[in-house]
Amino acid sequence: MLELCSIASGSKGNAYVVGAEGSYLLIDCGISARRLSRALGRMGVALESIEGILVTHEHRDHVSGLENFRKKCPAPLCGTYGTLDGISRPGPGPTHAIEAGREFAVGPFRVHPFSVQHDAEDPVGFRVECEAGPVAFATDLGRVDGTVRRAIAGARALVIESNHEEEMLRAGSYPWYLKERILSDFGHLSNRASQATLAGSAHEGLEAVLLAHLSAENNRPEIALAGARRVLRANRWEGVKLLVVEQEAEGEVLVFR
Repeated sequence: MLELCSIASGSKGNAYVVGAEGSYLLIDCGISARRLSRALGRMGVALESIEGILVTHEHRDHVSGLENFRKKCPAPLCGTYGTLDGISRPGPGPTHAIEAGREFAVGPFRVHPFSVQHDAEDPVGFRVECEAGPVAFATDLGRVDGTVRRAIAGARALVIESNHEEEMLRAGSYPWYLKERILSDFGHLSNRASQATLAGSAHEGLEAVLLAHLSAENNRPEIALAGARRVLRANRWEGVKLLVVEQEAEGEVLVFR
């Protein structure tokens, strides 16, 4: 059995949980230790059952809660050399440097980190596999290349960024330098780019798609959902569960048997 839950997703903080066989992985730790602990408690996840904390990159919205959370849960911290170098306060507990393209094992999980293009030191996405199948995380990236497409292929659940609607961003209040950063190949995926990726990744075994890291100012959940739904329908994958993951509230726990 595979479990997946989003606890937070967006520019104010990110955290996801993957579970199998009574063990869990935390993907990113960008919210307060208090909020994260409460969310895990509501899910029935004991802190001692967390086998590892995987960090995609060193930006604050992905690591700000690490130090305090690891005082409660000193699970091994796994990140690339560049990511670990960029974390000023990782908290207590073991730290393991990982490399994109080199699979490693954590508890019952096999983890495949893959390179993504983002304005961080050495960012990665993650493909997490267990006996129940794979789940893939591809967020905080400016474009999708062959490496990303291969890593997310065949996943039972896909967490993919759908950050902004391009015209909303261009017409919005952000300063131009920030708009350029977001629109660049090292920024964030637009709805259009996310949907194009989904069109090429949908397959018979895909059961759930979580649209992640939506901009509060430059996107709307209903816009992102409508576009993704059109893609799934056009490819005759209407049975896929499609969700927007939120910034301020954890989502439902998805279970794959």
